Amino acid sequence: MTDNQMTAPVSLSDAEISALTHLEVGVRVRADDLPPRTVTDSFGEILPGRRVWHRLSRLGLVQIPDEDPIDIDGEPFFFTPLVEITDAGRAALSASNRGSNHD
Repeated sequence: MTDNQMTAPVSLSDAEISALTHLEVGVRVRADDLPPRTVTDSFGEILPGRRVWHRLSRLGLVQIPDEDPIDIDGEPFFFTPLVEITDAGRAALSASNRGSNHD
């Protein structure tokens, strides 16, 4: 799904809003390190789990790039992919913030 395909408003959960907010403020999220489940830390912050990130990806709100390895001296080297927010993700986050009391 591309940014242009994202046309209908999307209702986002608190975990999805937290995930998009993390990316929007510059937190680097490594695709290899997505936690298995959504949890709330001791400060009350929601840490989105793998299922949240994959739903956002299916909706076209984030990209989780698949990168081909490069060859270094005959050995494959795999880059660590970083989750990226899309323009559609920024628009959905903005719309969600306008319609609620989320920070």
